[in-house]
Amino acid sequence: MRTIKIAVVLIVAIPALWVLLRVIPGFRYVSDFLTPIVFYGKVIDEKGNPVPSADVLTSFVNTPGPGEGHPKRTFKSDSQGCFSARGLGLGIVVQVSKAGYYTMDKSSGSFTYVNVGSPLNRHTSSSNPAIFVLRKMGQAEPLIFKDHHGEKIARDGTPIQMNLTTGYTYQVTNGDIQVEC
Repeated sequence: MRTIKIAVVLIVAIPALWVLLRVIPGFRYVSDFLTPIVFYGKVIDEKGNPVPSADVLTSFVNTPGPGEGHPKRTFKSDSQGCFSARGLGLGIVVQVSKAGYYTMDKSSGSFTYVNVGSPLNRHTSSSNPAIFVLRKMGQAEPLIFKDHHGEKIARDGTPIQMNLTTGYTYQVTNGDIQVEC
């Protein structure tokens, strides 16, 4: 019976304390760092396909200053590339990556949950996740190897041209690339 009374008191008291902290001058700043964050994201490739098991690094901005002291969590996206994160703070910073994929500008983001001069950028619903994009690495092209035949590049600015398929060099405009010093 005692446990139930404590639980009821906490359920009633915590939201009331939250409202009180938000209206008392000076406490708003502190309470902003305790804003509940529920975040949903999805990792896709450059063609729009989901990227399962992508590494997701989140950092909740819950202290003033740079992100060194902010709590970080790492986890994986699900089979549809989706993930969610919960924490407290002004906002959340998210970075995604996966072996076999290149990261891009759209592979990370910063999302604001408290109005601190920048627009709110919340993704609080699984039906409207933030989208993160990774680019799948392709097959590497084989390198062309050319035995060194003693070609020298003149230091006076005279150009030398090279055929990239055969590796032969020319003094006239027969090559695919021109090199000069």
